[in-house]
Amino acid sequence: MPRLNKSRQVGMTLIEVLIALLILFISLLGSAGMQLNALKYTTSALTSTQASFIAYSTRDQVRAAVNPTLNRHATAKAS
Repeated sequence: MPRLNKSRQVGMTLIEVLIALLILFISLLGSAGMQLNALKYTTSALTSTQASFIAYSTRDQVRAAVNPTLNRHATAKAS
């Protein structure tokens, strides 16, 4: 079996370190991109939820104005 020179086996070479840093940088860049997409979709969901609450509130106000007996039943149950 051939003997290996010990000085060649110690530590990492510069190219290995650079490749490891490149892989780390690419993965961090991808992670940052996913975070930005999540933030964008969260804002979109918040806007949609707020619009839904406004629509339900408006619908309830119109329903109460059209049929006043509903309004009396709702206040009687709340008391």
